[in-house]
Amino acid sequence: MSVNLSIIASALCLLGLASCQKDLMTPITGDNTAVVESYLKAGDSAVLVYISSIIPYSNDTNDSKEMIPGLNVFINGDELTEIDSGIYQLNLFDKRVKSGTLYNLEFEFAGNVVSSQTTVPDAPADFTASASYIYVDRVEEGTMGPPSMMDPIELNWSNADGSYYYLMVKYLESEPDYINGNMAGSDFQFIQSSSPTQESTYRLDQRNINCFGTYRIILYKVTNEFNDVFTLNGTNSNNMVNPNTNITNGYGVFTSMNADTLYLEVYPN
Repeated sequence: MSVNLSIIASALCLLGLASCQKDLMTPITGDNTAVVESYLKAGDSAVLVYISSIIPYSNDTNDSKEMIPGLNVFINGDELTEIDSGIYQLNLFDKRVKSGTLYNLEFEFAGNVVSSQTTVPDAPADFTASASYIYVDRVEEGTMGPPSMMDPIELNWSNADGSYYYLMVKYLESEPDYINGNMAGSDFQFIQSSSPTQESTYRLDQRNINCFGTYRIILYKVTNEFNDVFTLNGTNSNNMVNPNTNITNGYGVFTSMNADTLYLEVYPN
């Protein structure tokens, strides 16, 4: 499981996607190219859309972005409110983001209609863990010898259609209580995430569980476009050479997901 310090939106950054690869007929400039970043999660009462321009890579500087203000942005015909420069919000209130619903994004930029669409996946089915709590021996700081071992936690879910899933494990305590005291003072990661997978099982062990306390385990069912962010472009927002995208007349990602959640308690013996 690779470490990821931020929420899914920031983990993916502003990446191109594979659902409609396009040849670059004109140079990418900040004046003619909008980059979209939006992740709809089932159950949310609001949708955020980040729209920026790209300053292309050169030998002198890395890619950077500038937010694009003042746009009229619509989802399913409803206009979003700009809450900060280049950040647009649609409040759904009691309607919320719903599974199985198609959401269409549209706005005008540089003389073109920029658009995309995503259908929110169903929630993961039959998400279970082999245990909801475990006991682990504490290793005191300064103690020599092998690290404390723990029984692995087997996570399982149904995936008859070969959909993509993404796991996030979040440590919920305010301060880490290390199982191995010799790790105290190390750079602790409160959030860890996997790469998308088409499997229906995942194992958590001492590589993922380093501290006593409560963990939230979130299984996201994600779209093919979400998977393409990782498998085709990695997590590098500088990858703007022949980018892949599901944005018409633009670049970036407009995608959706659905989730189920379990909790794990880790106690000292």
